[in-house]
Amino acid sequence: MPHSFKIPIEINQKRVDDEAGFRDLSLRYTLKDAPAGQPVTRGRLIAEPVIDLNDYSFEAGIDWIAVQVSLVSWTSWRELRTIIKPAVQCAGKGGVFVFGPKWEENYSGTDFIIRMNDPTQERIHKMLLALWSKLQAPRTFMPKHRVVGLEVFVDVYPKKRDDDTPRDLWARRAVMSDVLRKHVILDGEWLKHEDFGEKDDWPRFVETLQKPGMTKAEKKTQKLIRPKPGTPPDLSKKMDEIRWWARDVKQHSAVPLSATMYIGGKSRTLMIRLQDKVQDQRKGETAIDLEPSQRRSRIEIQMKNSEELNILGGLKIERVEDLRTFEFKKLRKAFFGFQLPTMERAATGAPKEEEVEVMKRSGSLGLDLYQRGHWDHAKITGASARREGGPRRLGRRGYSCMWSSLNKKVVLALNEVTLQEKPH
Repeated sequence: MPHSFKIPIEINQKRVDDEAGFRDLSLRYTLKDAPAGQPVTRGRLIAEPVIDLNDYSFEAGIDWIAVQVSLVSWTSWRELRTIIKPAVQCAGKGGVFVFGPKWEENYSGTDFIIRMNDPTQERIHKMLLALWSKLQAPRTFMPKHRVVGLEVFVDVYPKKRDDDTPRDLWARRAVMSDVLRKHVILDGEWLKHEDFGEKDDWPRFVETLQKPGMTKAEKKTQKLIRPKPGTPPDLSKKMDEIRWWARDVKQHSAVPLSATMYIGGKSRTLMIRLQDKVQDQRKGETAIDLEPSQRRSRIEIQMKNSEELNILGGLKIERVEDLRTFEFKKLRKAFFGFQLPTMERAATGAPKEEEVEVMKRSGSLGLDLYQRGHWDHAKITGASARREGGPRRLGRRGYSCMWSSLNKKVVLALNEVTLQEKPH
């Protein structure tokens, strides 16, 4: 009899009216023999969620773009925004924000970063033209720019069938939102980068809680892998600290549906954000409930150049024109990756309970850290870190397999990303 398990989808906070009473939804998994072609997965069980990806439509786009411009004369951010705003204002499109060269607010100087939400080729052209027209004389403006920030998203919508009830759509979307969180993976090389070395940058989730009697909502941040209070043991200094704590099942946390999950710091070079998007809220704006047809599961990748790492330059994105020919599908392998975990078999043939419990809590990412943590600990303590005929080392995928069918859907969506205005 094939093994299986269920992961309850946690709902701590009702955000929109149709979430009332939906408290019994689960994500179901089947387990079967993992592919035996690689020593790393030989003899293990692969866990795959019971979900039909054809029940969903995938869309991708650019959420915002940031360009850096240089002026000859001293200018304030307010003056710059006054010039830009009328030129790019468009019904249904996001705003424009002006920062200093290091993302400072309320900045005055000659170098600026201009961030545009919902960018199109036409809006960016109008912005640069407005700057050139207004600042050409007597302040000769050098019409040069450099792309220094970019956020790309993939949205997943449940397809509506003729016999669907509102609950069916809600459940299908909730399942996909949990699937994305449970199976997103970040290349292990990035986890060694300084962007993830600080505890504040560790994988985490933020939940907005509106408790009875509170006039203002409270934001609560919790780590996916929680470090214990106090000074870590000396042994932990010989391995990544996040992997040290990940070895303990009790230090893993489950992400509620209403929370937003983050990997990496907001001010860092790279940040990944996953959310069950039922409301829309941007900086300085009140959250607005989306229409049921607009609610979706979302993953966003934010990339910002820094002094240490020119992440966009590495992708050959220097100017807006470069986005015309850039193949966005390249981002799938680098950042929009999803995988299926494999688990060690117990003597009974079932998966080890500890690994199932970790998967239920922190998903494939947490399980990968758990498995690598035990591997690292075995190496530094002199214990055997490998089974008979097992791998000599853990590669970038660890014990996991790429989720090909989901990754292909993401690639097809990324292939359609463009700065051109799409017909409605």
